[in-house]
Amino acid sequence: MDTENCLRMKEEIRRGMLRRRDNLSAEEIAGKSARITERILTSDIYRDAESVFVYIECRSEVQMLP
Repeated sequence: MDTENCLRMKEEIRRGMLRRRDNLSAEEIAGKSARITERILTSDIYRDAESVFVYIECRSEVQMLP
């Protein structure tokens, strides 16, 4: 597979995943966000970290603030 086809496939996958994420209900986003947050907060990597970088979500991304 050449580079152009790889890039095209990557963009198609990205668009498909964004569509799936954007179609989640507010309740689904909240539930998935809570599970992700719980996994992060209870992980050894998080507990042992000296610093942690976070982001502010936009659109239908994982909600990191309670």
